[in-house]
Amino acid sequence: MESHLIPCHHEAAIILGAPIGINHRAIEDLATTILTDQLLVLQKLLDESMPVQEAILLLRISSTHKLDYLLRCVPPDAMKKLAENFDHDLLHTFTKKLDIQSQLDRPGVNKEQLISQIHLPIEQGGFGITSAKSIVNIAADSEACTAQRSPFVSYGEEQEEDRV
Repeated sequence: MESHLIPCHHEAAIILGAPIGINHRAIEDLATTILTDQLLVLQKLLDESMPVQEAILLLRISSTHKLDYLLRCVPPDAMKKLAENFDHDLLHTFTKKLDIQSQLDRPGVNKEQLISQIHLPIEQGGFGITSAKSIVNIAADSEACTAQRSPFVSYGEEQEEDRV
């Protein structure tokens, strides 16, 4: 398979778009590989031919879908470092495209306040760019709750009325 440029992993596999592995390191390595495309998108947004407004809109709308999926499918311990790195790259792209690094570097400027405004919803005066690090645990818990069986739904089992 490797002769056909198909990568072969022995400790992990991608199943339905999510990395499954024998340990957190193997899962994290494969998740990093999966996110390579999204990191390339962030780099492409910095191209000079890309207008600022369109770049920020694309950053908001389409840069995190694969990451959101991974946050729901991969254990939080395996995603924390990856989420932090992605947030760093996302913030770098944002500040570089808007050319606001000089504002962040000025003495007396509350850098954390400016960064929190980037993550605020648009309705609250922010840019609506969610921090992956801030939702790592929530995303995993949300998926776990969704996956639990509901007592109100039949999962192929006979119901009381069907047996009569």
